[in-house]
Amino acid sequence: MTEAGRKGEMQDALDKGGIDLILLDIQMPEKSGLEWLAEIVEKQIAPVIMLTGFGSEEIAVQSIHEGAMDYIPYFSRVTNTSDTNESAITNDPGGIRG
Repeated sequence: MTEAGRKGEMQDALDKGGIDLILLDIQMPEKSGLEWLAEIVEKQIAPVIMLTGFGSEEIAVQSIHEGAMDYIPYFSRVTNTSDTNESAITNDPGGIRG
């Protein structure tokens, strides 16, 4: 697992590769989560699940429309995120893994 909170850290992690799944916050410093999502989807790096504590249904729909596999608000009562993560990795309907 790799954690990247700043723009440089995030870019380094993406450039390094070998990523199976990205959990991405909508609100990131220096570059928004939606901007990162667009880059990740364009380069077909890995499936993305968007996370946020400040989102709305509109942002959730936009995220999915722009290529996120799922959208989970922090306040969600998701009891087993491993199911969502596993689904994103194994199903990969966007064809990110070829």
